[in-house]
Formats: sequence, C-alpha cells, structure tokens
Amino acid sequence: MAKLSKGAKSGSRDWLKHYPDAVTYVISKLSREEQAEVDRTINEWELSGPPDDVKSALAEKKFGPKIKDTIKELQKTMGVQIFVMAGYRRPNGQAIKVQ
Repeated sequence: MAKLSKGAKSGSRDWLKHYPDAVTYVISKLSREEQAEVDRTINEWELSGPPDDVKSALAEKKFGPKIKDTIKELQKTMGVQIFVMAGYRRPNGQAIKVQ
C-alpha cells in the first residue's frame, strides 16, 4: 500500500483512492488454497457474521462511539431525547457496559 499511495497519509483521501488497487494486487498474489480459504471465510461471515472474538474487538473499539453518534444525530435531526443502556459480552462471557 505504501508503494501505491506514494507516501500519502494512511486513511487520507489520496491513500484511500489507491486501496482498491492494493486489494486487487494482494488477491492476485494468493495461492489457490489461500483464495479458497478467503472464499470460505467470506461465506461463513455472510451467514453468521464474524467470530465472537472479532465481534468483541469491534465492540470494544466502536460500539460506544457509534451509540453516541447515533444519539447525537437523532437529537439533531428529530429533536428527540434518547436514553440508552448498552453493553456486550466478551468471548469469555464477561458483560461490559458501554460508557
């Protein structure tokens, strides 16, 4: 990606415009076995979503901000007040509340 983006800042508009080419390049370098594994993973995730550890990692990072953004947007566009109690479970079963 660094070669394709010619030093553009990661995540910037210039960097993102090279992302499809980078993905195409990486996929073209996969062996048949690796491509078959990618296809199996895609099919599994389309049916049941990612594994619990991936869901939990995503929840750790994005769930709280996503809830807050949704609440702010609804307040701004509709003038409503929303009170939410939200949480998730880690793969070990531990319940986590969102701040």
